[in-house]
Amino acid sequence: MLEVPRGGESADFSASDFKAMTDGANKELGNSITSTSKEMEEEYNRKVKALNLDAKASLDKPVSLGCLFSKQDAYGFGMLMSVTMHGTTTNMINASALVRVKNRLVFAYVYVIYRDQESLQWARKAVEDWADAILMANKE
Repeated sequence: MLEVPRGGESADFSASDFKAMTDGANKELGNSITSTSKEMEEEYNRKVKALNLDAKASLDKPVSLGCLFSKQDAYGFGMLMSVTMHGTTTNMINASALVRVKNRLVFAYVYVIYRDQESLQWARKAVEDWADAILMANKE
């Protein structure tokens, strides 16, 4: 999934802004992960309800995987969480990247079922490769 923050669609995001944000993210990753997963759960359930679907989910016990990679205009981080839907709980990996593209901030998300260490390596590589491809396709 690729997303642009609604409030930042037309806001400039300089290289120094990006560095300040990623420096802050390194310090805060473990502290804010619980509130972030609750926000994700609420947003998902709100969208599902608007579509009149019966697919309510809960996201429990998020564990920060920390920084997955850090580059000049791309920063990856991840979390492991339990997702319960229709009474079935699945461990999921969320690998995310913040990407600075033409002075705008873009969020890239990769989700995969956690089966073993290989699934974590796949998610990390997938989100990093995707961030690299986004940057390559949008060279200034």
